[in-house]
Order: sequence, then structure tokens, then C-alpha cells
Amino acid sequence: EKLGSAGYETKVTINSEQAMQFIIDSPPDIILLDVMIPGKMNGLEFLALLKSDEKSKKIPVIVLTNLDNQKDDAIKSGANGYFVKANLELNSLVEEVNKLAK
Repeated sequence: EKLGSAGYETKVTINSEQAMQFIIDSPPDIILLDVMIPGKMNGLEFLALLKSDEKSKKIPVIVLTNLDNQKDDAIKSGANGYFVKANLELNSLVEEVNKLAK
């Protein structure tokens, strides 16, 4: 809702397979990605897949998670930002999206 009120259109997918199909069909300006996602891979594996594909490697990714020990792995895998959801201020997230989105 906060991103919508900031003028962004959002799309939610239910698993990594659906997310990848959406990204291929209609590349977004930015991706918000949880580490714990349903599907055949976790969020960091999905991030590595995104960054290895020519069609998606330049899309900025912000990792949102309740795991505070994954930041280094997320950044090494290509994340542009990292937020722990329990400590997240929505205005900070919107500011980060504003910086990274086209």
C-alpha cells in the first residue's frame, strides 16, 4: 500500500517460478525479494539466477527478510539493498525504491 500511494504499481507472485515468468514477460523496474520464498529455490538462489540472466541482471533488487544474517550473501549475489522486515520503516523502503527504480 505504501508503494502504491507513492505512485508505484506493484505485482505479487506466489513462487519463484511465477516470479521468473513475470520478469521474463514484463520486466519490472525493481524487484523486492524475500529470502524465504515458496518454490524450488530460496530468495538468494533466485537472486543469483536473476543476476546471471541477460534479461534480468540489470534490474535492481532489494532483499526484504527477517533473517538479519544474510546481508553479506545477498550483496555478494547482486542485491542493491537489504532490509530486515522487523526493523523496516516503510518510508525508508520507499526512499530506497525511489533511488533505484527507473
